[in-house]
Amino acid sequence: MEKEIIKKGCWLVIEPYVFIFKGKNEYVLYNTLSNKMLQFDVENNAFVADILEQLTLVENLYSIEISENDCKTISFKQFVSDLRDGFFGDVYSKELYEYHPISLPPLLKVKNSIKNINKNVEQQDDNTFLNFFHELSVYLNGTCTYGCKLCTKYYKQIPFCCKSKSEFDKNELDNLFDLISHSPHLIILNIFGGDILKYNLLEYFLDKIEELSHSIEINIFLFYKACNNHFSYQLLNEHHVNVHILFPINNFDNEDITHILSICSNFENAFWDFVCQNENEYNNCINFAESHGLEKYDILPFYEENADFFKKYVFITKDDLLNSDNSKRNIFIKQQLNSFFYGKLVITTDKLVFDCINGHNVGTLGDDIVDLIKKCVNEESVWFLTRNKMKPCCDCAFQYLCPPPSNYEAVIGKPNLCNIMP
Repeated sequence: MEKEIIKKGCWLVIEPYVFIFKGKNEYVLYNTLSNKMLQFDVENNAFVADILEQLTLVENLYSIEISENDCKTISFKQFVSDLRDGFFGDVYSKELYEYHPISLPPLLKVKNSIKNINKNVEQQDDNTFLNFFHELSVYLNGTCTYGCKLCTKYYKQIPFCCKSKSEFDKNELDNLFDLISHSPHLIILNIFGGDILKYNLLEYFLDKIEELSHSIEINIFLFYKACNNHFSYQLLNEHHVNVHILFPINNFDNEDITHILSICSNFENAFWDFVCQNENEYNNCINFAESHGLEKYDILPFYEENADFFKKYVFITKDDLLNSDNSKRNIFIKQQLNSFFYGKLVITTDKLVFDCINGHNVGTLGDDIVDLIKKCVNEESVWFLTRNKMKPCCDCAFQYLCPPPSNYEAVIGKPNLCNIMP
């Protein structure tokens, strides 16, 4: 370190694109421009931990004064070297900079936060709440003859069809269309069955959706065995539907697959959603896709007493975090809301409305859409389920670098699917 800085003391300044996260036992500095991070164990770096504690105080504006004596310590010199190497911050001579430098910490202020909205709920118009709602998933029928062993479990973890005893009649379908037509910011509609192609009113409903004054992306989810007739692709292509072909890799029939692949090749927008439960099935998914020339596909892990597989392929590691897009904007989002659930509603065949498939029942199909959304705009809704509200994540310095809680955590009953804080 420069002699003039040591002689006079210095200002230590952290860059405004750097986050300082505090956990129960450590601090993490994260550079949003380079995706680099620094970790400091509180117990073994008490001096540095004290400095970071001061830097996190808003009134210090990411800048604190370091005395001449502290500047001379080995631990401080090493700390500054680490900061400079990763472009996290630097020191400036008090002789050259008489006044306290300013660096604006990355703090988010949201005008339309749920706290402010609920504080002045009477002053909010309907459009304030309609702005929140952008995606709807609906189960229109429950008829299905395929007898999947895990039928009642798949849809709780991943987007999947599910057998049930009820379905939407024409009046209920008209009520659903009315809800959609009064949701101007709704841009994604996910349609599920049972076997949705056995739903007699599907064509009627798709025709109604085309009458909307705003465009909407339609995704239909089909069990792969349902894709066995020309009617399926003719109808769905006419309405420019995205078709998600649901394919549990442990449950496919070799005799049928050639015919089904031939039918599916006629879909304008087909996506294969493979489901796997172990490493062998994961490799089979990749081999199947490659051998049949499938370019648009995803592999969805499914949890069923296969913890070792999940620990290897699903659980988050520190390397995963360094390779993620943790921009300043994305971190702000993770601090405020749950991007997996936010702005989304689910309607089941019995016409109940949920804030997510494993979440809270917020009403029924007959309720006003604004009233349904209002019930989701609160701290208890999964729309705003962030890791700082869950143990042990709330004690972890990486909580805002990790993905938000998902349906996997809800089903498995373990909030921290990670190898960082096991």
